Amino acid sequence: MFLISASALALSALTAYYNVVRQKEELRIYLGGRIPLITRASNGSLLVDGRLDVAFMNTGTRPILISSMYLEIDDIPEGPGAHHKPCSRPFGSLAYSVDSFVLKEKDSVAKLVDLKVDPQGLWGSKHVNESGQIVTAAPKNSHGEPSRSVGVCVNIYGASPSEPYLRTSIEIADFEWPAAAQSEQELPNVSFSPEKRRAIWAKEGTIFDMN
Repeated sequence: MFLISASALALSALTAYYNVVRQKEELRIYLGGRIPLITRASNGSLLVDGRLDVAFMNTGTRPILISSMYLEIDDIPEGPGAHHKPCSRPFGSLAYSVDSFVLKEKDSVAKLVDLKVDPQGLWGSKHVNESGQIVTAAPKNSHGEPSRSVGVCVNIYGASPSEPYLRTSIEIADFEWPAAAQSEQELPNVSFSPEKRRAIWAKEGTIFDMN
């Protein structure tokens, strides 16, 4: 009887430890089948359709806030010896129209998000055309011509009870065009990134050290 009582007490203590004392923060992000597409006009401008299918999964025991998302257009250098680290040379940043939200523990949510197309929210050389696409100037290569290659990344920002600033950058795809545009709206060659998911944040501890 004593052994049974002791075993039950130990099991209760262990359960209480993992359910109450032990804490874990972990957020995972998955990209779906709908990703941003960039085409190029004959004048070298880029036309951006930024709709993105994205899912968030809180696999921890504490809530996590998603505060904002941005589409980053990344310049890919040309020429022999040129090196490219994904998402390292952004020249254009576009905000997604998504309100901040909180993921409770073990919660998940999927969203199909669009870029903000409010003209007052666009700056520099960006504007919205009659089709509702965002138009932005392309970066220039060493010859002063519109760059032939750009990459697209999504930056996601958030916060957790123990970390006030969380950020992750997920590479989506690279787009490459011929040296000269052949039509008014030219489709690029697309190289999709194998990266489809990312742990934006992971931390384990107890209620005493997870501030």
